[in-house]
Amino acid sequence: MSGLKTLTDEDKRDLIIESVLKAYNTDFQTIDNICRKRHLKEPRQMIMHFMCLHTKFTLKSIGRIFYGRFDHSTVLHNKAFISDLIETDDETRNKYNEVCLKLQIKQFIP
Repeated sequence: MSGLKTLTDEDKRDLIIESVLKAYNTDFQTIDNICRKRHLKEPRQMIMHFMCLHTKFTLKSIGRIFYGRFDHSTVLHNKAFISDLIETDDETRNKYNEVCLKLQIKQFIP
C-alpha cells in the first residue's frame, strides 16, 4: 500500500486532516483549541502523528497548522503518545487503523 507516496506534502496534509476528522466524526474548528479533553486532543495528536511520519514538514510547521498554538516539543510528544496509545488502547488502535485504510497505508497490527 502506498497511497500517499505520489502526493505533495500539502496534499498529504489535507488528506491526513480529512481522514482523521472523518474517523473521529468531528471538524477542524472543534479540535483547533488547547482543550485537553480526550475527544478533542486525540484527533489533534493523531494528525500530528501521521504528519510526522508521512510528510517532510518540520515539527514547527506541523504545530502551526493549529493556528500556531503548538511548538515542536508538543508535536514530538503527541507523536510518541499516539505511538504508545495504539499499542495499549483498542479504541485508539481502531481509529488509527481506520485512518490508515483511508490513506491506503500499512495498519498497526499488534
